[in-house]
Amino acid sequence: MRWRGLRSAGRAWAAPLGLALLLWAALAWPLPRYACRGIPYTFHRGDQPPTRWMVPGDHLQLLYRFALVEDMLRGGTPWFANLYEFNRGDDAARVAPGPFYAPFSVAFGLLAWLGSWAAAWNALSFLALGLTLVFTAGLLRRFGIPALAALAGAALAMAHPYRIENWMGGAPAGLAMMWIPACLWGLDAAIRDGRRAGGAAAGLALWGMAWTDPQSFFLLALATPLWALWRFAVGGRAPGALRTRLVRAVRGLWPAVPCALPGLWIVTTLTPRLAESAHMAGGRDLREVLAYSPSPRLFFDPAPAQPVQIYLGYAWLVLVAAGVVAWALAARRNPAAARRGAAVGLVLALGLGAALVLTLGLRGPFGGRALLAVRRVLPPFRMIRHPAKIFVLAPTLMALAAGLALGRLSGDGRRRSAWVAALWLALMTVEYGVRARPGICLLDPDPQAAYAAVRADTLEGEPPRALVLPLWPGDSHWTSLYTYHAMRHRVRLLNGYSPVVDAAYVEEVFLAYRGLTAGEVRDEELDRLLEKGFRHLLLHEDAFPERVSPYPAGFTLARLLAHPRLELRAADRGVWAFRIRETPDPAPRPTVAWAGTPGFPSRGFHALHLRGEEAPLRVEDPGTERGWHVVLTPRDPPLAVPRFSAWAAPGQQLRLRLRGEGRLRIEAVAEGAPDWADAAEVEVRSEDWTWVAAPLGAPARYDTLRLRLAAVEGEVRIDSGWVVAGDWTPPPPGGAIALPAPVFFRAGYTDPERGLVVLRPGHMPADRIFYGPRLPLEPGDYEVELLFDSPAPAGAVLGTWRCDRPASVPADAREGI
Repeated sequence: MRWRGLRSAGRAWAAPLGLALLLWAALAWPLPRYACRGIPYTFHRGDQPPTRWMVPGDHLQLLYRFALVEDMLRGGTPWFANLYEFNRGDDAARVAPGPFYAPFSVAFGLLAWLGSWAAAWNALSFLALGLTLVFTAGLLRRFGIPALAALAGAALAMAHPYRIENWMGGAPAGLAMMWIPACLWGLDAAIRDGRRAGGAAAGLALWGMAWTDPQSFFLLALATPLWALWRFAVGGRAPGALRTRLVRAVRGLWPAVPCALPGLWIVTTLTPRLAESAHMAGGRDLREVLAYSPSPRLFFDPAPAQPVQIYLGYAWLVLVAAGVVAWALAARRNPAAARRGAAVGLVLALGLGAALVLTLGLRGPFGGRALLAVRRVLPPFRMIRHPAKIFVLAPTLMALAAGLALGRLSGDGRRRSAWVAALWLALMTVEYGVRARPGICLLDPDPQAAYAAVRADTLEGEPPRALVLPLWPGDSHWTSLYTYHAMRHRVRLLNGYSPVVDAAYVEEVFLAYRGLTAGEVRDEELDRLLEKGFRHLLLHEDAFPERVSPYPAGFTLARLLAHPRLELRAADRGVWAFRIRETPDPAPRPTVAWAGTPGFPSRGFHALHLRGEEAPLRVEDPGTERGWHVVLTPRDPPLAVPRFSAWAAPGQQLRLRLRGEGRLRIEAVAEGAPDWADAAEVEVRSEDWTWVAAPLGAPARYDTLRLRLAAVEGEVRIDSGWVVAGDWTPPPPGGAIALPAPVFFRAGYTDPERGLVVLRPGHMPADRIFYGPRLPLEPGDYEVELLFDSPAPAGAVLGTWRCDRPASVPADAREGI
């Protein structure tokens, strides 16, 4: 009997897991080819190649958290200690009991003993997706849906683009959505059948959801009482008096309470942390919520590349419509059954409709009044920045609707049921598969010599500690590259990556040391790092986007190499390790090949960005950067330039493209240093556009500047401006100028011996990977020569070279931090 029971259970699980494997392979291809070497990083890679090495993102950060638990299981890291990020020198302060994404992280740790991190990650992801299909099929069966129809309908909950997007993007919700059908199934079994196992399953599912994704837990916790009331209202399999049904429901539900308590504990401890965080204190601003509210057209937009996959799909809509027609035809033969079906359909439609309306956020009906009302009644909703998060409930409800429709269309014939299920699965897979273009992040299996040097260079008895540049406020996905290598080499980092950033970190770390990102090294900052036990700086020059610094990575690297208190210990594939010396090194530093080259600008503006108390006079002009210029006279109020970050860079100046007859006054004010101010005047006497340089001072430390432009004489016409470090002299007629590769905006890394930039295929995006200088040139004809060598065979296409005029970006958009 037991053997027959095991075989029966095996057959029951084999079908859903087999279907899950087929769907996983179809939607995630080419992931199966790289399952032991890489993990997905995006649902839609666009024009990028299928694979890239070490792509920063949430997937790497979640992998870091899982690897942390794996190391705890191995005994390498103390229990509940997140030592390798946001560590300010006190290991004990980094010990905090918490869920650490259990049980998924524990399962990852066990799977990692059998293979690589990538293999463990992908095996865990498949199990979560497969169990979603199993639990959803079980839920659909409780609605009287035939087995094949339930299985085919449940496939939607696993394969929906929103689910796949969250999984591939590394969001915890991609795994946590497994708990939704498990919770609803358990509630149904507990309420209608009085099964204590159902209540326990519902409680454990709430527990697992809270420990994996608290925001999804909050949404599921709101849905569970509504679901419970609905299922209680429709009665059980053996209908009885209200008292009997109530006793049966209580008997089934009581185990849910003790099972769910650990989940409630973590949510109650998390809420105070959110209130103290730097970005979520007081809830999300409505302007921020509006920016992340999806458009209603995304429900049926056929274009696969969308920022949020709240796609409902035409195949699903046609299936549901066909099911409604089949129900209407059957209603003539059995009116009583039709009424029961209509009640189920109406409640399901109301629930799904409410979820879809709230998903649209402030772009929903009547200006998003539904979300505003919910935010007032339920304050935790104010913590949700992405209203599309509410869509986390939709795939399960859509699967239920699909199962009901498939069951109605299948009738009583098994053959007909198989054909209907197969047709639906084919249409769904094709429609959802078209939208999926997964990108695979290949994990670097080799040791990182710079991180290894930090570990080897640490004093005996001290743990290795470092600050990594560029420095972010704590919520940037670029930092996931740091934590990956830090975990592998057990190097404690002062910075880290978290969606919930401690306000003290922003004040004591980011604001205190952010000047180091541009190589602005001060003795007092180095002394403070040494006092905390941080004896090393690490620089990722290949993770240096324009947003983080006014100048390229080479500008920072040259300043770090020249500083007498920084000693280079290792350089490996774009990562540089520096030891902080107690005293300056008296030996002269070697001069790098690109030292003295002006810092190419990333902070700029054009005429359309300028604002004043009154609208300035703008003149359409095809000879300007954006087709317009501004006319400024002494009678006009000053114009404001969007704010931008500024360092005390050598020779920093503002380059303005002007024409006219007059003088312009530039006033600079620092947001963080109200007592500091700077002013300069420039003169223009030209009917043609000309570049004029004005010295631009900066406060003693990194700050955010605001500029005001005012005409003090004559008439000045303004096109655009750039913030440049160092003097720039364009080549004279017949002359030439050589620009070293490290000073450009670029991917790749600098060869420390030859001073060249190495660009590696498979490690960089298929985008702009080498560009500059964004500095003014005199009108004329130029010949540009790019010097490079490559082991590629002759005739191979290495890339595309394009010369054009730069398009400046608003300074505030570039700043952002």
